Amino acid sequence: MAVHTKLLDDCVFDTPDVSKTQLELFQTWDRSGGSADERLHASLFGMADELVLFGMPMKTAIPEITHVGKRSLAGRVMGTGWRNDLNAGGGSDAVAAAYLKACEGEPVLEHVTYETFRDGKRFQLEYRRLVLMIRTPKGFPFLATYSELEQLDCAVRPSASPEIRFGLSHRANNHVLLGSGAAPIAAHSLSA
Repeated sequence: MAVHTKLLDDCVFDTPDVSKTQLELFQTWDRSGGSADERLHASLFGMADELVLFGMPMKTAIPEITHVGKRSLAGRVMGTGWRNDLNAGGGSDAVAAAYLKACEGEPVLEHVTYETFRDGKRFQLEYRRLVLMIRTPKGFPFLATYSELEQLDCAVRPSASPEIRFGLSHRANNHVLLGSGAAPIAAHSLSA
């Protein structure tokens, strides 16, 4: 397992490198000063299925997940196994840099390359991730991430079992490509 991240310069928000959705979310966040005002709250609520929400880093630099949207990159592609892979592969420092910078109130846009092996297959995933710290109306902070898939490559290991190589494994054919399904973990409330 390998994770490589590259924090992108703040001025990237003025270039075509950022997606329309990421730009709109960033602009709404920026206008609100990072506080969940009515407009930002409505934007986050409308995108709930596409977001992954985290608490603030407490015990480790990678915070606890409070919500995984069904249409988020984690929900559609990565599943929940990414966290185990990250801990086992020692890639948590690279991923944590974005969370720590966002905790300082800075918007973070990064390019992530994530490679892992599951079910006899090698997966390489590239995506851009926007990480924002948001404060609820009562001042409680949390992190919101929105990721856009850039590339997903999958290759079967030559030493994989026939079930894996020929697609006979139900687990390998699961709609979630890289791990177990990721249902929403908790009802994340923006009113607290």
